[in-house]
Amino acid sequence: MIAVRTDGKPLSIGHVALHEITVPVDAGIVFLFSQGWRKGLYYDLKPLVRPEFPARQYDLEKLCGQFFAYVKFQHLFKVTDVEWDALIAQKWFPFVSLKNETIKSIINYVRNGCDIDEITESIASELTNILPSILKNLRRNPLFGSHLPLFEQAIDRYLAGDYISTASIVYPRIEGLMRTYLSSSGKSVKRTSKHLVKSVIEARANDLHHFGGLLPNNFQRYLKEVYFANFDPQHPDVLSRHSVAHGVAPAHDFSLKAATIGLLIRDQLSFYLRPQDNENS
Repeated sequence: MIAVRTDGKPLSIGHVALHEITVPVDAGIVFLFSQGWRKGLYYDLKPLVRPEFPARQYDLEKLCGQFFAYVKFQHLFKVTDVEWDALIAQKWFPFVSLKNETIKSIINYVRNGCDIDEITESIASELTNILPSILKNLRRNPLFGSHLPLFEQAIDRYLAGDYISTASIVYPRIEGLMRTYLSSSGKSVKRTSKHLVKSVIEARANDLHHFGGLLPNNFQRYLKEVYFANFDPQHPDVLSRHSVAHGVAPAHDFSLKAATIGLLIRDQLSFYLRPQDNENS
């Protein structure tokens, strides 16, 4: 396995050291890589072209990482706009902590015109198994400090099968977490849903890219259209932050699905949000 670095720093995965190749910014490159039976090829020979010999200005390591992610996670990046519409209409998302096989199942259900809710119990079972590690990571992030007792209680209620309490706690508190992060950023903007979502997606704009499991562009849309979904006061037939906080969400919507999605949204946010004074945490 060959790893490309442009800064000369050592690179390893686990305890396995990788062979390094440092590529000078004024050198051409041809990068051929594999992921299973799939192949990827990238080349940039511009630095070798006379008379300018222009030095490479972009982050080669990050770019190669994007290409590798694109080849590895093709099941995510081949979802069409129509399929995304259907996925969001069903209020589901390929949450990053779920197994690849589960994410593929979610996508296949949409692709085949099926109801993802049919596998809700399976997704919930998987979430139950990973909740201890999710909670452990949550406790490590100082940004979650003031919200921690509420999220711990929500998880406790979820494991007890009390989905009404879980959803009632989680949905408003997710917005509270966003507000905490935006306040810590020092930005003087209104705490509207638009600015809250934007601050989340931009939180790690420098080290996240579109070709990654977090799918920032799609998650931004999901937060706007599902989590912050508006409702008709006369017919509040949607469960969202707004309908829950205003006390008009239908009782039957405080379900296993709603509680599961709420916890998965909170988990997804943890990959974006970290204290402003500890960017490397």
